[in-house]
Amino acid sequence: MFAVGNRIKLRPYMGGDNLTEGKVYEVINTIISLNKVTITNDLAIKEMVPAWLFELVLTPQFKVGDVVVCNTDINPSSFTQGNSYTIIESREGSVPGYIHMIDDEGEYNGWKTVFFDLVPIENITTVDTKTGEVMEFRQVAERHNDGKADLTLLPKIACEQEALVWEFGAKKYTRDNWKKLWGDKTYEVANASLMRHAFAIASGELIDKETGLPHAAHIRCNAAMILEYQMKKEKK
Repeated sequence: MFAVGNRIKLRPYMGGDNLTEGKVYEVINTIISLNKVTITNDLAIKEMVPAWLFELVLTPQFKVGDVVVCNTDINPSSFTQGNSYTIIESREGSVPGYIHMIDDEGEYNGWKTVFFDLVPIENITTVDTKTGEVMEFRQVAERHNDGKADLTLLPKIACEQEALVWEFGAKKYTRDNWKKLWGDKTYEVANASLMRHAFAIASGELIDKETGLPHAAHIRCNAAMILEYQMKKEKK
């Protein structure tokens, strides 16, 4: 459950008349018993909405000297959405966190950290005027991801539905029961299940009656079993 002051983003395909898919909102109040939160919608009206529609946006750790960009149309405010500012003072330890900058009017001003995003400035080059030495700085952590699978490309909702099928199987049998499938019958057993779900979709049935989850999610699980076995077998 989210906490007051959290930044939460509306999940894909959940947009509506007063909420925008992918937009970030601030939690004003929470009702844990109902699993609901209160936010200010696109019409500037406080609205109580189901918490499961959103995902938490992790706030970066701001520090003095960081460059941030205003991510929200704050009205009234002397900070402009899309404009960048340099942090002069950070009080991120407070709730909610605050950072202080020079605003659009040239005044020393502070505002909530939830309204700003860290600007990922890389390879900032400067020259020491005394020694002539060229120095490079990074505002973001260095990563070496070349050649590695970019898992952020995976469709989020489809992955979540597949995970729910795995959870159902873990509760019905055991967590790693599916691994007992390894052997000559792996393709036969997993493919038979996959085809049953595929034919269910072809006949117009989209949701599995036993699990209440999409047949397509079951197909992904069976395909994963086949692929997992295939890749492990090829490595031997």
